[in-house]
Amino acid sequence: MSGGTCVILGSAESSADVVVCGGGPAGSAAAATLARLGLDVLLLTGAARRNPWVETVPIELGALLPALGLPATSLLQVGQRCCWDDERRTALHLDRTMFDGLLRRAVAAAGARSWAGQAAERVMRDGARIAGLTTVSGLTVRARAVVDASGMRGWLRRRLALADRRLSPPMVAWRGQVAGLPAGLGDCRARFSPFAEGWLHLATSRGRTTWTRLQGDRRVGEPPAELAHLPMIVPPRACDVSWRLARPVAGPGWLLAGDAGGRLDPGWGQGLLFAVISGLAAARTAAACLAAPTQEAMHLSAYDGWFADRIFDGAATLRRRYAGSGIRLPSEDEAGPVRIPA
Repeated sequence: MSGGTCVILGSAESSADVVVCGGGPAGSAAAATLARLGLDVLLLTGAARRNPWVETVPIELGALLPALGLPATSLLQVGQRCCWDDERRTALHLDRTMFDGLLRRAVAAAGARSWAGQAAERVMRDGARIAGLTTVSGLTVRARAVVDASGMRGWLRRRLALADRRLSPPMVAWRGQVAGLPAGLGDCRARFSPFAEGWLHLATSRGRTTWTRLQGDRRVGEPPAELAHLPMIVPPRACDVSWRLARPVAGPGWLLAGDAGGRLDPGWGQGLLFAVISGLAAARTAAACLAAPTQEAMHLSAYDGWFADRIFDGAATLRRRYAGSGIRLPSEDEAGPVRIPA
């Protein structure tokens, strides 16, 4: 069947070599890579929605795009090169709506099929092996492998009741966007400001400022004082950013990628980069397993170890960075459970 996006109505059953759940960066990277490797791929995506954020990402992200069939320079079509306020480092400010659209075009160009407006619901098994899934609307997909890149929803992690290893106390970050720039920070700049109980990150691009704040008092959702006088574009939103890692992140017939497998808070600065890298790695691992079924356990173990090492290394880096900046994260007892405001 040719690639492209379609909306499935009514009862249907399909099959694929690999079904990928989640149309974010990790899922798109996995689907495009698998299709480029010659496999029959079905990508399930949720309801399309605009992602309003401007995100600061490492320049290295561009080097990954050729593996998805995209020129590295295409990042400049969906973002801008920016400077940190110390002017010694450069990065990229990505418009997430445009970047996500770029990845979806890569999926279609690679020849993967997409079912829009679908989300995985139940797991299909063949003994101990995952053999497919059903969607919330009752559609059935039989597959030789399943890649879950459903983000923080963690569909497959929940269905398989995987252990969720917590690497930090409960943490919440607030994010919002205003029109205009703060005093002292020009356009296309980034600033990271630590303080005793957390940090504030500002990203300016095309006359707007996206702000993200991690703070001990998780009830505080107002814009930072330096932005309070500027018109609001996106009201403050809260997100659980506790550090965690699913154990394991791969098993017979399945793999987790991106936030579905593990995450750290945005202070890591590698979240979007890691989503794409893990999507690529999950795709190559799944392809290797299908090509040599007798070596599946070895390939899955290697992927699980690689994924865990990246999260553990990132957590160690963050702890050192926070300690060096005088940031004191709350203890488990002080923080209490995560409660995201409605």
